[in-house]
Amino acid sequence: MALGEILNTDWVDCRVNFDIIEQVVLARNEQAHGGQLSSFHVLHNSNSLRKHRHPFFVNERELRFWKELGGSESSLFRPGIEVGQEALLAAIGEVEKLADWIGPRLDRAQEWRRRCKELTHKP
Repeated sequence: MALGEILNTDWVDCRVNFDIIEQVVLARNEQAHGGQLSSFHVLHNSNSLRKHRHPFFVNERELRFWKELGGSESSLFRPGIEVGQEALLAAIGEVEKLADWIGPRLDRAQEWRRRCKELTHKP
């Protein structure tokens, strides 16, 4: 993770669930770029389902049905993306934890910028 290099960290003391953070981005990207112009019902894509067999933002009924049919990532019956209140609040909580963890380490980002400038301005 590039941010790990910038903050000079290995993330061992960060208690954030990065799986949820990743799925926030995946769900947003699928909603914005999923290519389903004729419907507001957006399905999880094959790659996301391959990595996250039980997606965080999901219609549970559709997920059960999909799994009963064999859980193929190429199925026409892939589960839809559904952001319920509980999942949304949990995701917001993870983002807030990440922000709280990064905040005190911003001085490391300034140090990284200084080092980068020095490298690009060497004679």
